[in-house]
Order: sequence, then C-alpha cells, then structure tokens
Amino acid sequence: MLFAPTELFRLVSMDETLHKYADIDWLIRADQRPEVQLMMPALRKPLAIWQQQGMDRMSKQHDWRQSCQWISGHRKTVTARAYAGFLLTWVSFNARSQGDLSAIPFLLKEAFQHGRPSLVELAVYAAVWCLPLHTRQRWSAWMTNCQQSGGPQ
Repeated sequence: MLFAPTELFRLVSMDETLHKYADIDWLIRADQRPEVQLMMPALRKPLAIWQQQGMDRMSKQHDWRQSCQWISGHRKTVTARAYAGFLLTWVSFNARSQGDLSAIPFLLKEAFQHGRPSLVELAVYAAVWCLPLHTRQRWSAWMTNCQQSGGPQ
C-alpha cells in the first residue's frame, strides 16, 4: 500500500495498463525523478490493515513470462541484485505455480547474465523448485519469524 501526497501522484501517475506490479512500477519511476525523495516510515506498527480473504486479486494470477518482461523493462533502473532477486523469487514462484519447467534454466541464466544474485536468493530459487508447497510455506513462516524476532526461535 502506498501513502504519498496527492501532488506526487499527479506528478508521477500510476500506469493503469499494468495488471501486476503497478505499485512497484510507480515506486521505480518516482525514484527516478530528482525532485522526489522516497523513504519508509520509521514506525514499526501498521499504518493500514488489508483484508484479503475471498478476494480474486490480480496478484494471484501467475504469468511468469509477463513478470519477466516487466522486470526486463526496468533492468536499467534497478540494481543488478534487485533484478536477479526479482527473477529468482517472484518470477520463479509464478513459473512454479504455472508448472512451467522451461523457466528453470531460463531464469537462472537471465539472473546471472544481467543481474547479481545473492546466496539467499539462490536458496529461495532452489526451494521454490525443489520443495513442496507446504514445506515452503512452513520455511517461509519460520524465516519471517526469525527476521521479526532477530534470530531463530
């Protein structure tokens, strides 16, 4: 969820043609403007509560090729690590959800050829393709708990 002054949304409008990643796309384009300084709030409490049960959302539609095409269009405006990370996490998750095994070598090659993947992103990529969904969900919950509490529990 994005919070910004109305004037900023007028200056940098959302791309309504995008079916996914409109928020990330907006942040990338806003950050490219020299007069705009983006920052995250220092507060660690929720600014909004999002109820998503029973909703058919665009983010639940998995089209890994579309996701790959979108990030490729931003390759020069994001860091090499961000580019590789997006491919190895979000795009690979979408490809796995679609059951498209042709994505395995393609995404790995693209991440190394045009990005700079970290060990964590490579581990996530391996988990996406090698672990069953319920195991990945438990692992993700454990990792999130570790990050929030400052270490393994």
